[in-house]
Amino acid sequence: MKTFLNWFQTKSGSSYLVLFFGFVLTTLVITNFVSERASISVTKLLDQHTQLQAEATFNVVEQFVDNRIKILNEIAISPIVVSSVMGLDVTGANLADHLTNLTILGEKEAITVANFNGDIIYPLPQKGQKLADWTSTIDHVETDFILNIAKRRQEHFFQIAVPIKYNGLTEGAIVLDIRSHSIESLIKNTIENHIYEVLIKDLQGHVFATNDLKKYRSISNAELLDKSLVVQFYISREGELQEKSEYINRIGTSLIIGMSICFVILVMLIRSILISPLQKLAHSQKRLKHSEERYQLAIQGSNDGIWDWDFNDDSLYLSPRFLDMLEIAYDENTPAIRYSMAQIFNDFVHVDDKENNRNALKRHLETNVPYDFDVRMGNGAKPYRYFRVRGIVQRNEAGRAIRMAGSLSDIDELRRQQLELENALKMAKSASKAKTEFLANMSHEIRTPMNGVLGSLQVLQRMELPEAAHQLVDTGIISSQSLLAIINDILDLSKIESNNVSLEMLPTDVVELMQTVKSEFALAASQKKLDLNFSADPNMHKMWIVDPVRIKQIITNLCSNAVKFTGNGSVKISLNEQNECLVISVTDTGIGLSNEQLGKLFNRFEQADSSTTRKYGGTGLGLAISKKLAEIMGGDIEAKSEENRGSCFTLRIPAKKSTLEKVKRAEKELDKAPDITGKVILLAEDNKINQTIFCSIVKPTNAIIEVANDGVEAVIAVNTRLPEMIFMDIQMPNMDGVEACAKIKAQFPHIPIIALTANVMNDDVKKYMDNGFDSHLAKPINIKELYKAIRDFI
Repeated sequence: MKTFLNWFQTKSGSSYLVLFFGFVLTTLVITNFVSERASISVTKLLDQHTQLQAEATFNVVEQFVDNRIKILNEIAISPIVVSSVMGLDVTGANLADHLTNLTILGEKEAITVANFNGDIIYPLPQKGQKLADWTSTIDHVETDFILNIAKRRQEHFFQIAVPIKYNGLTEGAIVLDIRSHSIESLIKNTIENHIYEVLIKDLQGHVFATNDLKKYRSISNAELLDKSLVVQFYISREGELQEKSEYINRIGTSLIIGMSICFVILVMLIRSILISPLQKLAHSQKRLKHSEERYQLAIQGSNDGIWDWDFNDDSLYLSPRFLDMLEIAYDENTPAIRYSMAQIFNDFVHVDDKENNRNALKRHLETNVPYDFDVRMGNGAKPYRYFRVRGIVQRNEAGRAIRMAGSLSDIDELRRQQLELENALKMAKSASKAKTEFLANMSHEIRTPMNGVLGSLQVLQRMELPEAAHQLVDTGIISSQSLLAIINDILDLSKIESNNVSLEMLPTDVVELMQTVKSEFALAASQKKLDLNFSADPNMHKMWIVDPVRIKQIITNLCSNAVKFTGNGSVKISLNEQNECLVISVTDTGIGLSNEQLGKLFNRFEQADSSTTRKYGGTGLGLAISKKLAEIMGGDIEAKSEENRGSCFTLRIPAKKSTLEKVKRAEKELDKAPDITGKVILLAEDNKINQTIFCSIVKPTNAIIEVANDGVEAVIAVNTRLPEMIFMDIQMPNMDGVEACAKIKAQFPHIPIIALTANVMNDDVKKYMDNGFDSHLAKPINIKELYKAIRDFI
């Protein structure tokens, strides 16, 4: 206490004491003076406000009624309304049609029409029904309308009647009963807090009052709509006093607060008497303007961590959020301008991103390319995080960059998710590649011994053997081809799943193509004593631009299933065209399918049921592959079936017609070995069995066959014998087929070289063709395809 008294005895304390008593005295004087003036001003202000509120209420009521009077007058002069009340030859139905769906300002209201005698003619009345009594003076009064206030279910509504005239004489009346808006709802906003109340009275003496008006003071009244309505506006005495008191209290409170603030400010000014007030004001204004410019630029950049680079002094402002994101310590009471852009690049940007970031910034400053860059940043204490830096440069009138501002966004989580997705995609691609390579290797390993089996059987098929032996050979060939079909299905499925299916669109005789399919299944059908038929629309175009290999693959699968699942009866292949589409159907009289089985028919690795697999065999891939191939070609396969009655599969493929004519060659000629007596054919093959099979197949051509065991021997043999044609295996010791082909083509580019390999994947075949091979034959060797290759190149 003593210390406090001693402080008041000092010059500083005395000054504060004088200032405090001066403040208290000033406050009392001003409050006393202002309170009196405030009471007078508030009273006037409230009166003016109340008067405006009253006028607004009058306008609302008047406009509401007047708008509907105008619309009602327009209806009253309508010819159909006038004719109806005059009893002319117009049916009541016409008037009803005119008025039933009529809306008044978007609302459906009750409308009544009566003739001169007051008899209601719309809506259809009960006998003798007339208008209400308040409308009886409609043809006597000078005004063009009558208003009435009606009460309905504790609410009040306006009713309007206007005369219907013809040649200046009243012929009837039309009455509008406004039911969509009550008077209470019309002035709800005015009376809801019970400070204001309204009284409305019509010429008939009907009164609408919102409350007991004994405690209210009349403020204003008005006669509206040619004195048809009298509206009086009231204010609550208690509410008026309360509102006045609240206004005065607010003024007093504001005054005291203002005076207190002034006192505090004055004290602060005394404390800082050594600082020039003018300098502080100027500095504050400058900082305020600079801050506004800074944030305007920052908004254009981003709303995260904000940075502002002043080129004039190379100073860099970093917002607290920016510093927090990089975990840089700072003092909240001091400006965060203590780094240069060079320091940020050197100290916080990852070393691998520094150069790219500088280049992005340079491009933006030189060419205005947007500065939007992903960068790794950190303070070295923790792992770097990914951030997105964005900014925009500000230039002076001369076009020189003077400032640049922008934002820093933390995208670490998003960026790492992207990296994880990229790694997952790489792993998926790697797995897909590994799967493809595995399938290719498996295909190669299976096709190599298959070449010996199927090749031997094809050679035996052409020999003169006993009938029983021929049947065994045919059975062996069919079984081998079935195994080969399974291998092809697996490879095709892999291609489809990896989107690696390519189409080769060629002019194709589709009729001949279907006949070929039929001939391939003729033996299987005859063994089961089935009728195998093919029919084509005689008027259809034969040459179409399609992929014959894929279409044949699909139809072959459908025919294979048809023959397999048909115990007796027939299988029919039908061909026609519809709307620029090829339509091929395979119909059988086999076991058929249920609706449940049809639903999963095209699923991979699924058949109709497990018993189907046990009885008929199969992998369940054929139809799934066929449907996918059809979709790749822009078409589809439709299946219809009935149990124990048969099935019909229809392939629709959009295609264009070809103007080329097919040069036909007899089937027997294609099957017959070509005569190339004396021609030298070189076979490069390391497998002894494959050598034997190839020589046996080519022997009927009377060609001279030279055999090389690897690529090295093949290159030497070409230089010594100069063959007319070379069949080259790919995987051989010492030198593979690709390298050998390149060496031979470099010396003898005219010699055709055919890749003869078990590698049949599209990528493999494309690689062979790109490395100089003229064609490709897959193992196991098909005699017809081999003979065709010899014809094509010799």
